[in-house]
Amino acid sequence: GTGGELAREFASLLTEMWRTKPPSTLNGGRHRGYGGKGLGWGGSHYSRYSASGDHDTTYPRSFKSTLGKHAEQFVGYDQHDSQELAIYLLDALHEDTNRVRKKPYVEKPEQGPGESDAEASETAWAAHLMREDSRILEQFMGQIKSRLECPVTGNTSTTFDPSMYLSVPIPGSTDRTMTVTFVPLEGERRAFTVTLGKNSTVVALRSKVVDLARECYGAPGLAEEDVALCDVFNDKVWKFYDKQDEAIDSIKDTDVTVAYELFPLKRAREEYAAYKKEEEENAKKSSDGGDGEDDEDDTLHPRRAAAEDVCLSGDESSSILNDADCR
Repeated sequence: GTGGELAREFASLLTEMWRTKPPSTLNGGRHRGYGGKGLGWGGSHYSRYSASGDHDTTYPRSFKSTLGKHAEQFVGYDQHDSQELAIYLLDALHEDTNRVRKKPYVEKPEQGPGESDAEASETAWAAHLMREDSRILEQFMGQIKSRLECPVTGNTSTTFDPSMYLSVPIPGSTDRTMTVTFVPLEGERRAFTVTLGKNSTVVALRSKVVDLARECYGAPGLAEEDVALCDVFNDKVWKFYDKQDEAIDSIKDTDVTVAYELFPLKRAREEYAAYKKEEEENAKKSSDGGDGEDDEDDTLHPRRAAAEDVCLSGDESSSILNDADCR
């Protein structure tokens, strides 16, 4: 705490903010502050009044000075997080006004077998009041149920912990909306609007795009491995987003993101396996005295040939996707 200094200054500030008449009209020009002590906060200390005597402006200079005295992070006029100030102020005001002067040692109670949440909560709250008791606690303090379970033994521990503030994200502040153009092997391309967390990876982005493509094109069998996510610049593939842990932060709002549907990898592997089997059979016939002529062309489909190495190299895939984009 601050020895009550911050609490007195805060009380003085609130009194001046809500005062409707200048101090000279109250108590014969004198007024007493917190605990009956004169705080020296006349009309020029916190407030300025208009000629008509109406309350005009409140200046929290003294409160600001006292705040900086006990919390150096608030010294000066730099910008600070409002939540950080609220947390410190509530904690300091609670300590300054805590009715418990000598705090006894109290063990943290746990919820017992067969004990209801209401009973366990009341027990924990009573134990907490043995050390902490103030008007701030009455207005701002609550409880959070915490349950821990050991993954090895299966033992659980349930407690009700006091909490004065709970941080929650602002709706939409952690989301990002992106536009991705999907280019199918057959059919017209479509632009999808995708919303996902700012900390998501390109894998999550591709998964979202694939889900939308399945629904829009009626292709429930579309696999994520058959979609290549790319950055297109001047109608050419500039970059492949093929790193599993790459964050979407690397994709700028001005980038043109395109998802290309590729020849199905599963089908490519099957056709390549059949081709290799046929090739081996022809080679065996040739060694057994056959004519050695191949009825099939040895040239593989460009996407089917990719199955041998599972994935395409950067130059090969760029050429293939550029061809698909120019159709």
